[in-house]
Amino acid sequence: MNPYKRSIDGIGTTYWAGVVLLSVLYVVLSMLSNLSSLRIIKVFTLSMDAGSLFYPLTFVLRDMLHQKTNLTLTNRVVVYAGLSNFLMFGIIYVVSVLPADPAVGPQTAFGQVLLPSIRIILGSVIAGVTAELLDGLIYQAVQRRFGEKRRYLRVVLSNAVSIPFDTAIMITIAFYGLIDNATLISVTWSNILLKYVFSFILLPLFYLRIAKRQLEESH
Repeated sequence: MNPYKRSIDGIGTTYWAGVVLLSVLYVVLSMLSNLSSLRIIKVFTLSMDAGSLFYPLTFVLRDMLHQKTNLTLTNRVVVYAGLSNFLMFGIIYVVSVLPADPAVGPQTAFGQVLLPSIRIILGSVIAGVTAELLDGLIYQAVQRRFGEKRRYLRVVLSNAVSIPFDTAIMITIAFYGLIDNATLISVTWSNILLKYVFSFILLPLFYLRIAKRQLEESH
């Protein structure tokens, strides 16, 4: 049965609740990852933006949403996440330029900390949207090639291409010229490595979703 034709009751309610949850988590994590990227941290010997600790989850959520729905709806959520990030910056900008209450103080820290996020947001939106759309195309191509067999290849191959693509574009737009080239290269490679590790660790979540879906369909 086409999931879009399910009624909004019974199993239909559960289905759409899952779609909404995955979509909301994807958008929220995308926005929080961008804000977290304002801070460059050191993990062991690797320099990286803090957003890299959370951003890999969006790849898993995107794959789970794709598995649950289809490429068209998933791509719409990806685009909506990009628009949400632009909206977030717009709100931050408006709040930053509004005059502060003299009784409270200048409150300049808000704008000084958050306004530099425009390059990060631009880089993340451009890189994220293009990389996620590319990820979806590869995922779809692998699915068509192997059908229901070797499902792990959908995630592995799509992430293998989209992760370095996303990272290189995002880091270049967000940080080029702001940090020295050695740190820029270190941040790029550490981000790619971390995202690969997280994708591998989180891969079982994708299969848990598939197993749950198969169990539901068997009843």
